[in-house]
Amino acid sequence: MARYFIIALVLFLSGHFDKVKGHGRLLDPPARGSMWRKGFASTKNYNDNQMSCGGFNRQWNINGGKCGVCGDPWDGPRSHEPGGIFYSSQISRSYTSGQEVILDVEVTANHVGWFEFRLCPNNVPDADITQNCLDQYVLPLRYQDGTETGTRRPIDASVGHFITRATLPAGVTCSHCMLQWKWHTGNSLGREPNGDFCIGCGPQEEFYGCSNIAIIGGGGVLIPTTGRPITSPPLPTTTTATTTNPTTRQTNRPIVTTQRSASRCYGVNLWSGGHKALDDWCVYNCLQRNYCPQIMCKCDNS
Repeated sequence: MARYFIIALVLFLSGHFDKVKGHGRLLDPPARGSMWRKGFASTKNYNDNQMSCGGFNRQWNINGGKCGVCGDPWDGPRSHEPGGIFYSSQISRSYTSGQEVILDVEVTANHVGWFEFRLCPNNVPDADITQNCLDQYVLPLRYQDGTETGTRRPIDASVGHFITRATLPAGVTCSHCMLQWKWHTGNSLGREPNGDFCIGCGPQEEFYGCSNIAIIGGGGVLIPTTGRPITSPPLPTTTTATTTNPTTRQTNRPIVTTQRSASRCYGVNLWSGGHKALDDWCVYNCLQRNYCPQIMCKCDNS
């Protein structure tokens, strides 16, 4: 009897120490630390498949199960959040409100378990996104063949690309949303609150990824979100661009500096020439804050 107990204990402990590196990453829409793999000019995180909250012991035994929203350790450093070395404010994908989107997760070392995807509506670049905001919208999912799987997608023991369909919430739009991928693994022995002891029970190692996306209305219109309402920023009183203090935020984030001679800024790309709310956002951010992402705004002298 003691022999079986020792074997079970060894298996349990082996599943809760960081002995294996390299697991999975969110590739579409590309996560902040993986954008470079899709051609974006962003800082390269070569370990972007290891975003596991610092490992099982650090997440569950030190931080009480808490994790950074992008998979960084709860107690830091938050390398993929504003101010972090791998943070990027670039929008990696643009969608339409209520659209079904294709999500691609590459698994490099499988630990079974399940995936979830969450959305936080946001309109402020460099905003600190909270887990409470993300928990507002847990996206309904389908397998690639269209079979519904609720909000959790179980995964098998294979490696490679796991393609999942997710439906964005109708009526929710935002210029700088965060999409979060969560992988709750299931290959370690653990204990449930009711006392059940099994592989996959209780706390498990978790992996995360976060992507910056934009969501517009069906007619190319930004409409108020139900989670965090869009408010048009105040119009600037001057067209002179100001310089952001590099000590307040990470200095390697992609910024398109507006020429001081520019007199007109407006929304572009999927907004088909812009909409009033986005135009105001571009005027304010490009001319006042010196932050002008080309995927959203354009400035000229007309």
